[in-house]
Amino acid sequence: MSNPRNKTSAVLIALEERQYLALSLRKQGGNYREIAATLRQQEGVSSKYNEAQAYKDVTNALGRLRAEYAEAAEPYRVLELERIDAMFSALWPYAEKGDPACVDRILRLMHQRSRYIPGLYTEESLKGPRGASMSIGLGSANGAPVITEVFIELRGESDAPESEPLAA
Repeated sequence: MSNPRNKTSAVLIALEERQYLALSLRKQGGNYREIAATLRQQEGVSSKYNEAQAYKDVTNALGRLRAEYAEAAEPYRVLELERIDAMFSALWPYAEKGDPACVDRILRLMHQRSRYIPGLYTEESLKGPRGASMSIGLGSANGAPVITEVFIELRGESDAPESEPLAA
């Protein structure tokens, strides 16, 4: 008898085929009750196969597909990050000199990079105290970019502070 943990065992092959068939039926618009009824008619599928198992089969098949797509996309993600780094390096000297357009592009590149690297910036790190919205003003002093103001909008509070420029 074959080892059930072997990825090429007949049991695992049958399981994956059933899961992909369940996914195919779901793509065709079938609900889980219909999927279960159809699969119960297949050879090797238990007569006790139900909606919950159909749901689990569909989600497992989708999970495997997502993992396969993510693996296939990894080289392209790395290439995009290398392109972002090259643009960042080219613009950085101008941003350091205070060019507002370059500072804006640098910030956009940083945002784009964060989309390719999950967890780089958390939602909490972009919020102010008690979930407040924040905006930061940029300017320049002696040719260097500086933060000129920070505005924090406290939701639902009457004592929200006014926006004040920071001392340079």
